[in-house]
Amino acid sequence: MKKVLLLAGLAVFVLSTSCKKEYTCKYTTGTSATYSEKDYNEAQINALKAGCELVGGTWSSK
Repeated sequence: MKKVLLLAGLAVFVLSTSCKKEYTCKYTTGTSATYSEKDYNEAQINALKAGCELVGGTWSSK
């Protein structure tokens, strides 16, 4: 039973660390852009968010 719990815990840990957050900017024109943490670092994501909001877009994360 301990081995099963250990494996389940390990699986949850691996899945949680391999998933990267995705962010979406929905522009007032009806278009949108999606950005992933696997492609951008935190500073770049913050700059993208600021740019999105500067032009009146809506920023959201998944």
